Amino acid sequence: MENKRKSPVVSIVVSCVSRSSGGLINSIQGLYKTELLSSLRLNVFGFTDKYTSEDLKTWGKIKVNAFPKSLTGVVRLYKGLSSAHPDICQIEGLWRSGHCLIYPMKHIGKTLLVCTPHGMLDPYIITQQGLLKRIVAKLLFNRALKTVDCYHALSMKEMEDIRAYGIKAPIAVIPNCVTIPEEKTFARQDDKLHLLYLGRIDRKKGIDLIVGAWHRLKETKHEGCDRWVIDIVGWGDRHYIDEIKAMISNYEMDDVIIHGPCYGDELDRIYSTSDAFILPSHGEGLPMSVLEAWSHRLCVVMSPHCNLPEGFEHDAAIRVMDNAESVAEGMSRLLMMTDEDRKAIGNNGFELVKSKFEWKSSALKMIQLYSWLLGEGEKPDFVYLGN
Repeated sequence: MENKRKSPVVSIVVSCVSRSSGGLINSIQGLYKTELLSSLRLNVFGFTDKYTSEDLKTWGKIKVNAFPKSLTGVVRLYKGLSSAHPDICQIEGLWRSGHCLIYPMKHIGKTLLVCTPHGMLDPYIITQQGLLKRIVAKLLFNRALKTVDCYHALSMKEMEDIRAYGIKAPIAVIPNCVTIPEEKTFARQDDKLHLLYLGRIDRKKGIDLIVGAWHRLKETKHEGCDRWVIDIVGWGDRHYIDEIKAMISNYEMDDVIIHGPCYGDELDRIYSTSDAFILPSHGEGLPMSVLEAWSHRLCVVMSPHCNLPEGFEHDAAIRVMDNAESVAEGMSRLLMMTDEDRKAIGNNGFELVKSKFEWKSSALKMIQLYSWLLGEGEKPDFVYLGN
């Protein structure tokens, strides 16, 4: 009787195994906890922080190997990864301490390297890197990035960004997805309409554009401003948060509220009691927050840099560019909509997610990608070879 081949060992390397990695962790867990990928022998390697002990349970049955964020921790992570003997090492994100191990990872037996940059090779991010990060990138990362066997882009635009960085390896285009949430009813805390930004509070996301555009509309006494509140929910760069708070204070706006991060039921409550979502980003891979907003039937205001052209094609989003004037125009359009028109756009987004962005489809593509890389299947049509 012929022996059945064991399922491949896939080791996922992430900078932090907790909620501190934000939407990146949500996308990794959403994909690898699907039933289709449960056939793989999965393990996770990453670093600890103050949320780790609480968040380990969110990985379900996937084995998590977490180490202190230190030089010793990096060494221990590499030794643990070597002991796991992975067939495929799945690298999530870039430019963090653990990613300096990409080049050594290539020399762990016959391990194949797959890297999902999550938008971190976007030109905007590259141009915003400081001198020190550019030096570190040149010394530790650039050679390593060329040893990766295959890249996983979240969109066609991200594939173009990866190529623009000079990378010739094959690229698989497999989008982020979401799980359609159970419908829950939450009591609203006021009679206002709420425009939500949720995610990392970082200059790349264009939050200063939101605040500046809202000030412009209020200065001109734009119709509808008195009906809306803007909620900024998330975590991030303390200096940038202080800058946003200073803008709000200088403009004397008590209808723009900065909240801390939220998770679990509180996250569901925030989405469910909001009326629209905004992300005028300068650069993304494929933002989970937009997909989550659509899954809650929210009208979305976003820039093309979110790499979700389907949203505009299916009338599920209001298009704005990443500048204050355009964001103000998009917000003006939102303010002038009837409740019915706004809800219709949100429903279009919900139907779009149901048809194109549920995890089962992306999980099937990952199985096909891994099979091809391991020499057990044909090249999928979503894999693009380099020159």
